[in-house]
Amino acid sequence: MTISSSGAAPAAGLLSGTGRSILAGGILGFDMVGRAIAMAALLFSGALASGLVSAVVLMLGSSAAVIALSLLARGDEAAGVGAAQQGPLAALLPVFGLLSQNGAGLAPGAGAATAFVLLGVLSLATGLVLVVLALGNLGRFVRFLPYPVSSGFVAATGALLCASAVRMAWPAPGAAGELAYVPLGLTIATGLLALLGQRIAQEAGVMVALVAAVVIFHLGAGAIGLSDPLLHLPGLLPELPEPSLAIRPALPHLQLGAVDWSLILHSLPLVGAGVLIAVLGHYLNLNAIEMAGEADLDDRRATVLTGMANLGIGGLGGIPAYPSSSTTLSARMMGAGHPAFPLALLVMLGLAMALAGDVLAIVPGFVSGGLLLFIGGRVAWQWLVRPIGSLPWHEWLLSALIVAISLVFGILPAVAFGCLAASVLFVVSYGQLPVVRRAGSLAGFRSGVDRAASEAALLDAEAARVTVLQVEGFLFFGTADQLARRMRLALAPVDQGPEAGARTRFLVLDCRRLTGVDAAAVATLERQARRARSQGHLILLAGAPRALTEAVSRRGFDDPGKKAGLAVMPDLERALERVEDLILAGQSAPASDALSTLRSFTASEVEARALQARLQIRDLEPGAVLIRAGERSSEIFLLDQGRLGIYVSRPDGGRLRLRLIGAGSIVGEMALYLGLPRTADVIAEGPARVLVMTEAALADLAQDAPAELAAWHAVMAGALADKLSRTTRAFADFS
Repeated sequence: MTISSSGAAPAAGLLSGTGRSILAGGILGFDMVGRAIAMAALLFSGALASGLVSAVVLMLGSSAAVIALSLLARGDEAAGVGAAQQGPLAALLPVFGLLSQNGAGLAPGAGAATAFVLLGVLSLATGLVLVVLALGNLGRFVRFLPYPVSSGFVAATGALLCASAVRMAWPAPGAAGELAYVPLGLTIATGLLALLGQRIAQEAGVMVALVAAVVIFHLGAGAIGLSDPLLHLPGLLPELPEPSLAIRPALPHLQLGAVDWSLILHSLPLVGAGVLIAVLGHYLNLNAIEMAGEADLDDRRATVLTGMANLGIGGLGGIPAYPSSSTTLSARMMGAGHPAFPLALLVMLGLAMALAGDVLAIVPGFVSGGLLLFIGGRVAWQWLVRPIGSLPWHEWLLSALIVAISLVFGILPAVAFGCLAASVLFVVSYGQLPVVRRAGSLAGFRSGVDRAASEAALLDAEAARVTVLQVEGFLFFGTADQLARRMRLALAPVDQGPEAGARTRFLVLDCRRLTGVDAAAVATLERQARRARSQGHLILLAGAPRALTEAVSRRGFDDPGKKAGLAVMPDLERALERVEDLILAGQSAPASDALSTLRSFTASEVEARALQARLQIRDLEPGAVLIRAGERSSEIFLLDQGRLGIYVSRPDGGRLRLRLIGAGSIVGEMALYLGLPRTADVIAEGPARVLVMTEAALADLAQDAPAELAAWHAVMAGALADKLSRTTRAFADFS
């Protein structure tokens, strides 16, 4: 594992790349040691002090495990530096507070055993969730959580760490005098000193600040004498229960029989909150690393490795660990691009694990508290304070509320509020998306039935009485009202214009892009259907998903046999065809046949009948093929009775119907006039009769009746112009 320096300028100096990497590993390793000591001192105090050294060892081991696994796996260098994280532990602070005061009434040693098991359960659960998310490619759903909620959770962990650091140094009940607040003052001063060091020289500055605090303390202690009462205030001198622990750190002998399993069971909700914080922290850190490095991350691979590391860590009672964006970016700034960097990190962590007791013996409590204050403050600053100018005020306020709730009521109520807020944000945001993709009338939406010119003219005149709404997305209670408003508006009378007072008679809902519905959406459609029935409208659901059609059928508000209410149609084509048929039936349209078409495009009845006399009559049985795709023919057909279907062949050998041709329509004129082969099959849908203009008949017209030939060409030109005009209007309405 090496660290790419893309996105940041590596530290310059006299050291080579190897030297800079080793120095960076030492500095950042020291930083991890300080964080482990600070967190262990917070968790393992009072009745849990016997596990303090072991806790430091396990926390350092957690960082070493995730680093070593990444190194052995030879992962993507952009994946960053893993480290044990304090954030998830903030969720368990109430339990550790109870154990440290022996509030559970446990036997000596049982509290520490229970604490380590609790940490192990947290790490195991975190590892399992991360592996499942990665293998199932479910990480994208975690990222669906609104940013204000995610940042609020992370900022809350920082605020809880700050509060815990202050609580560690706060005078005990009954303490009096000005000296009682000395540990608190030193804790705050150390935190500010660490902040100053970080501003001057990043993580190296923090290291220098902490070392300086320890050295100054011991010099002062030596000057005034160890017997001075000031040095025995809580939070100053390290509190180790046994001197041997400062010399020979070892994992406590965990007697599983001494573990308070009922307390573990009752703590599972807090463990769940910790897992949530860990998962969010993992993905937020990966995002930060990816953005700073200006390179794509294989987040699935990084998540699997992190999950496996946590599964191993959890078996030993370690704490959750995952990539740290701050450590990674610091390493890049220090020019840690050589493979020696992770090795230097591991060496530093290994030395600290071996000497954990000795290190703890010289680190005052206020230094641990100050570092904890610095860590928590930096997290709260990054995720709560710094986004003030970049987030909308209401989003930032949501993050602040999550932090406030966590401080006042605890992390579980904060998590519950955050999840509720995320749900509300999702509903509000999704509900504002337009549910109607496109709206139009019969002028732009037509069925595939090719009708006679007289029928097409009637449909054009009634086009405004039909409204088509193309619905998309998931229809639920947040969007159902939006659709209901559009439906009511479509069915309302026109207020002004030449069609003032006119009403939409038919409302077609094109639901093929609808992904699903909930019960509230179905109830909304039911109300609109009953309203439409009472007012004489017809709503047609076209291509609706199966869940919607089954719900409509169960509730029984579809009315396929009547002309008002709601009807379910298999697709938009059949819905439009039914609407057109109802319009034509209601207008008492004259019967369409070949002669009516000829009348539409000729100057007189005489011309129309003269042309009809030139045509041959051909009767077709149902399923008879009138035209075959690919063949050449010099015949033009006028459908006199029945219907014809235009089909193309599918790859599987079946046929797909493109259009349906009604009586009075003309077929085959394009191929004849362009001299091209037929492009589709034309098949009789039932008993049909066509009138045929043959090549011989055209030759006779050219020789014997040029006026009739001109009239025939006028008919063809009129029919083509009509088709082109309707197609143009459809495209104009679509745009």
